Parts: sequence; structure tokens; C-alpha cells
Amino acid sequence: MKNLVLYLLLGFLLLLACIIGISTWTNLGDVSLGTHGWIALTGGVVLTLLVGGGLMALVFYSNRSGHDTRHHEQAREQSPEPEPEQDDRHSRD
Repeated sequence: MKNLVLYLLLGFLLLLACIIGISTWTNLGDVSLGTHGWIALTGGVVLTLLVGGGLMALVFYSNRSGHDTRHHEQAREQSPEPEPEQDDRHSRD
């Protein structure tokens, strides 16, 4: 039930963002972008993609090199996982 409410809320927010974006886009009319604007827009997109790709590469490198495993094992040794709670609704007594 909690997941359904969450999905409905997220879907509503996505729909609202799309409606606002389309409304803003159509109300702007004919807006021209100068040469400096295109250069700035292209540079921003390229840099954003490079930073995102670089961070993902670091995540994969860290995972494959074993750095994550060593730290996860140390964290498990310091604080063991708690026992799972018993759910009485599904017991067959």
C-alpha cells in the first residue's frame, strides 16, 4: 500500500512537471539563441556528460578493484546486522 501511494505521488509530480514544462515552452514563442548562447549550452551539456560518465567509471573501477568489498567487510565486522523481526501475520500457528 505504501509503495502504491509513493508511485502515485511520483507519477503525479512527473505529470505536473511535464505540464509546466510544455506550458512554459509553448508560451515562450520565438526565442532565438545567439552564438555565445549555443557555445555555453553545448559546453554545459558536454561537461555534464563528462562528469557523469567519469563518476560512473569511478564507481565501476572501485567496485571491480575490491575497494568496496574491503570497506563493506570492515563495516559488517564493526556493526553486525540486526535480527530480522518476526511478522506474526504470516505465521501458521
